[in-house]
Amino acid sequence: MARKRVVVEKGSRQAAIATGGKIFNARWVDEQHKEKSRYVVKDFANTRDPTMFAAASDTAVGRVVEFKAVIQNYSMFTFDVTSAYTHAWEDELVFLEPPPEEIEEHGDCVWRSIRVIYGRRKGARSWQEHFDSILRSEEARQRGFTVEAHPKCPTLYYVREADGVIELHVDDGHGCGKETIVAELLTFFCEKIEMKYVQDIWSGSYEYLKTVKVR
Repeated sequence: MARKRVVVEKGSRQAAIATGGKIFNARWVDEQHKEKSRYVVKDFANTRDPTMFAAASDTAVGRVVEFKAVIQNYSMFTFDVTSAYTHAWEDELVFLEPPPEEIEEHGDCVWRSIRVIYGRRKGARSWQEHFDSILRSEEARQRGFTVEAHPKCPTLYYVREADGVIELHVDDGHGCGKETIVAELLTFFCEKIEMKYVQDIWSGSYEYLKTVKVR
């Protein structure tokens, strides 16, 4: 199981100001149709920087996974990452205003962002790069997984030992491959990433990206 993530750490406002780092305003945002809220920073677009954005796959990429599974008679799997952006490390000196209840309890303070907070413009890209770094890490190779990214689609991966493919769609994903190797790969994922998954999808209907699919 992935270790609990430390996303922010509390510190003094004076010390934060002295560093010259950015201090963002932030607020609670309720997610529609879900009984939860996110604490989101207000990161404004002051420049047009295309490197901030992440690649995204369309439905045609997802069909590559489905086609592979049917042709090779492989089972499929789906996964959903919990608070995906906050898995990625923040690579800038960034602070944010804590919620009022934090100040009421601890006095005037700010939070330093250890992981990437929702609302950051680079959030999707940072998460995607983090996922890629885990899949293609030296530790993954030592565990027996040789993973290659598609040269023209950075959200599609090939796992050589499993003869399998994985598609990442923001914080959701699905894939297929040899069942034994896929099970080992999902176990490895769960050591690094907090996620829920369903494996061994052979036939019948299942839901992926709010769409009911039938195999």
